[in-house]
Amino acid sequence: MEAWSAPERNTQIAACFAALGFPCRIEKQTDAETGHTVASFFFRTATAPGFPPARLSDIRQAYESGDMERNTPHHPLLMGMRAMHNLNALMDWMKQGKQQRLVTTAQKQFTIYKPGQAHAQEAVMIDTGDIDACAALASIGVPVCSIDGHSNAHRFHVPAMGMNLVGTHGAYNVDAAQLLKELRAGTLDEFDDDFMAGYNALKARRDLLGAVKAQRASVLIRKPNSFRRAYVMENASGTIMDKVKRHFKIA
Repeated sequence: MEAWSAPERNTQIAACFAALGFPCRIEKQTDAETGHTVASFFFRTATAPGFPPARLSDIRQAYESGDMERNTPHHPLLMGMRAMHNLNALMDWMKQGKQQRLVTTAQKQFTIYKPGQAHAQEAVMIDTGDIDACAALASIGVPVCSIDGHSNAHRFHVPAMGMNLVGTHGAYNVDAAQLLKELRAGTLDEFDDDFMAGYNALKARRDLLGAVKAQRASVLIRKPNSFRRAYVMENASGTIMDKVKRHFKIA
């Protein structure tokens, strides 16, 4: 039987691994003393059937060493991480009023948000309520120029065509209107498209957060002045909790 990876506690990188097709299981633990809850994500070491074949150790090593950024800047994991960054920036804009402006990455092929004056409106603008789509579009040169609405009814205004960037085959700019149309129609390539790589990672993030929220945590109970500890399921009966505490001589 294939082993599971060491625990990963960074939800963003975990979502990227899940989007690449690595099967995931989740463990959630709550410290009885502090009340702090931590979610851990464990992954199979190879992608599931139907996904591009890859080994988790190879992906992690290439990402952490910087080889992936230098040699394969289009890698879906990097597109996912850029989209995560851009999502966080858009959330800051919505919640704190911090406008964001796109800057190119070192390769001049992609873009990420930095705090700054928002881009001016273009002649042809479109709008969408899909913040994940906007975060993925921002990685490929399509900025949000303004946001209106409130709560869960925000509208994001983006230009129909993106900024000029330098790709592997020369200069390009993205047709955002066409991408959003194809996204709604479900006709975009799941694995090869830069936009979909970012979008799928954000979807995986939402799925993981939903799974974490729905899962019961195990409660960590420590014996005072000792390394001994026990894990009891969050929904365990009071009788079981009492037995563990009596065993550890906890009042």
